[in-house]
Amino acid sequence: MVTQQLRKVGNSYVITIPKAEVERLGAKEGDFIASDHTLLEMKPVLSAEMQAYADRNREALTELMHYLKDK
Repeated sequence: MVTQQLRKVGNSYVITIPKAEVERLGAKEGDFIASDHTLLEMKPVLSAEMQAYADRNREALTELMHYLKDK
């Protein structure tokens, strides 16, 4: 599955197709391509190492975030 970010261009919205995907399809400029669209919710994911660090240091990190939000 290809995921792309919706962008506004003039009065329209566009989703680009990566070159590698166009080549995989054997498509060329002017061809018609069918697509199915689903809104995705993107959530950041911490590596296991970073999650363990955050879990060990949650209190200090919470204090730091409270401090930084007012800066």
